[in-house]
Amino acid sequence: MWTLGMSVCNILGARLGTEMALRKGTGSISTALIAVLTMMAADLGYNRFHQ
Repeated sequence: MWTLGMSVCNILGARLGTEMALRKGTGSISTALIAVLTMMAADLGYNRFHQ
């Protein structure tokens, strides 16, 4: 059941990302990518030092 949910979310995310890139250009994708990577790095650092 998890794989079905993950598959649907993957398809929806790919579709939304493609539509966003086509409508707003690659600048918005770069901004979103940097934001997500920054949040992931902050979470990794927090989990590393606060366990």
